[in-house]
Amino acid sequence: MADTRNTAEKALARSRTWTTYTPKGMCARHVSDCVSDGHFGYTDVGSAADAWRLAKQKVTDGSTPPPGAPVYWQVAGSRWGHIAIATGNWHVRSTDVPANEGLHELSHREMGQRWPGMTYLGWSRDFAGDPIPGLEDKASAEVPAKVKPSIRVSHLKAHATNDPRNNDVIQYNKAVWAALTKANPAYTKAKKAQWAKESAQVYGWGTASATYELYKALGWATPSHSVKSWATPGPSLLKHLGFTVLPG
Repeated sequence: MADTRNTAEKALARSRTWTTYTPKGMCARHVSDCVSDGHFGYTDVGSAADAWRLAKQKVTDGSTPPPGAPVYWQVAGSRWGHIAIATGNWHVRSTDVPANEGLHELSHREMGQRWPGMTYLGWSRDFAGDPIPGLEDKASAEVPAKVKPSIRVSHLKAHATNDPRNNDVIQYNKAVWAALTKANPAYTKAKKAQWAKESAQVYGWGTASATYELYKALGWATPSHSVKSWATPGPSLLKHLGFTVLPG
């Protein structure tokens, strides 16, 4: 593979240094020339169809191809296909336009008129598998890692309540009921609603009972559970429910 060192911006700027590109029919070589600054080496890319097949970051959701991105078409009756470089606003710079060996900018609609039977495939953030700097999927990259909610074991005991500094009871209550319903569907919605209402803001008998039943449903050793000794969760169960267990 070539050393793809040009950014999308530089690839487009390089394309704009030409108004002709020879010999005719070299659309894939033109794009390769632009993204790699003339350092060829894409031995597997003999056509636009090859470039599309080798692309690893294809975008087919109908979004506008950003400037500098490779754009692809399938051409009826041809196994080569066509590729061009996006200039933005649904325009591209294409080889063999307006005639053989020409290199000019035109709209996607005009592309379809230039070669009847063209089917738009999409665009890519890479060329033949090599990422093009400047075309990264920033939206995906900026999604923050999911942070586990934190909780303290000491806050989960008989009659404990939520307060402005501690919402551990309601966090745990929601988590234990979701897990219990999944682990043992025999618990009806009505029973869940009744117990959840009772223990939404306080570690009540409903929460303690749900804790005990979840231990049973998971096949774990059950904690003591009686009127005098309410079942409470240990660190292992809290981690199983997706919490980060804090000391204290």
